[in-house]
Amino acid sequence: MKNENTERLEEYGQRLVEASFRVWVTATHSRSGGFLTYERGGFWGHLQESTYEGWQHDMPLVPSREFGSAMFIGVPVEDVWSVEAAEQAAQATNHNDIVGTQRNAGDKTWLSKDAYPLHK
Repeated sequence: MKNENTERLEEYGQRLVEASFRVWVTATHSRSGGFLTYERGGFWGHLQESTYEGWQHDMPLVPSREFGSAMFIGVPVEDVWSVEAAEQAAQATNHNDIVGTQRNAGDKTWLSKDAYPLHK
């Protein structure tokens, strides 16, 4: 079900497609109305609305009990909807103070079963 946030995600996703990302939108997730999954060069990222932190990008990790399955990327609030924020997440490795330096472990299994592509 689409809502205002889903439309916003689709608009942002189209900008990422223009910047050579492959992009999928999932419109049926949680109260936020959706999230965005993107990939470029074999590296994956994700944009979703956090209950406490607002919209944020994260990068998939090899799942572990210690670190979970994704790490947030420290993108300033004013830059969350920029192509550069997605470029920062979709890298081979990233670092934050909670989990340290981690390797991007995304692949197609990271896609939600009801995600739909924006790319061709």
